[in-house]
Amino acid sequence: MQTPDRRRTPVSSALPVLRIAILAFMPILGLFGGAWYALAANSGALLKWQALGTPPDKATEILGAELTKGHRRPGSLLGITGTVYVRTEADRVYYCTPASDEKCWVKTTWPQTIQQYPPCISPPDFAVAKPPGKAVDSIQVQDCSGEVAAQVNFVVLEDGSVWMWEHDITGLDNLARFVFCTLCNSILGLVASVLLIKRIGRNQITQTQSPEGKAAG
Repeated sequence: MQTPDRRRTPVSSALPVLRIAILAFMPILGLFGGAWYALAANSGALLKWQALGTPPDKATEILGAELTKGHRRPGSLLGITGTVYVRTEADRVYYCTPASDEKCWVKTTWPQTIQQYPPCISPPDFAVAKPPGKAVDSIQVQDCSGEVAAQVNFVVLEDGSVWMWEHDITGLDNLARFVFCTLCNSILGLVASVLLIKRIGRNQITQTQSPEGKAAG
């Protein structure tokens, strides 16, 4: 009687190594992906400029700005936004507090008594996006009280429109987001690797049971 050839094919021999590689690689990929997202979110790199519209007259310069607390806006964890004062080409002064109940552009006078903030000893290294057009004037206001780091940027574009970029964060928010994103993405990577390994195993069984697979075996 002829003894059947039980030599394993190169594909089946490589399967254990492939499974180990997938099981190790996918969670690591999830870990780095979660870390990248957390760092980007903490730095404000995922945030965009918000249009505040155009005052009744075309805005030409920014006179001043201040942080305004107690308002809830998308992207603001601590309810911090800003108020900006602009001068228009008709030499009128308007202000806007985007999260207030008032309409955005209200006529006022200048100078105004605005809140002054001490300079940050360690300024937040936020990744401010490029303005959506050529800026003719800009201003940045920061507050680093305690564990809070808040920043609001305003720009006036060539067309007279005013735009705002804002971001605030605390040390606890930074840590919580980083741990949550890296942990969740690692778990998702592990689950995805297990599902992929099972699928590869099912495909291998199907190929072995097929006439071509039996002939190869």
